[in-house]
Amino acid sequence: MGTLAKGLKNGESKAFYIYNVTDHETVFAELGVQATAYQTGIPPVIAARLIAQRIWRGTGVLSPEQFNPDPFLEQLAREGMPWRIRDDSARVALTRGVPRPSRETVAA
Repeated sequence: MGTLAKGLKNGESKAFYIYNVTDHETVFAELGVQATAYQTGIPPVIAARLIAQRIWRGTGVLSPEQFNPDPFLEQLAREGMPWRIRDDSARVALTRGVPRPSRETVAA
């Protein structure tokens, strides 16, 4: 499970993939659930803890990107979901200002 983040830094294209690989057999043996259930359940629990502990706080509706990721990533690793970051800048080109085909064009 992962996320590819692309953007520009100092005018240069950058792309980083942050991901976690959770072993199904290990999770099932330990908790009796599939790895996807574990990956789906643990992150919201960590976020709720960070909010309850007032490590993450704010007013109104806030997106996860508005919070400091470090406490989240530290707890994620402690909960058995170690993560890695891969620099994909050389492999992923940014499509900036390039028109994409409409759904109708792709479906045709």
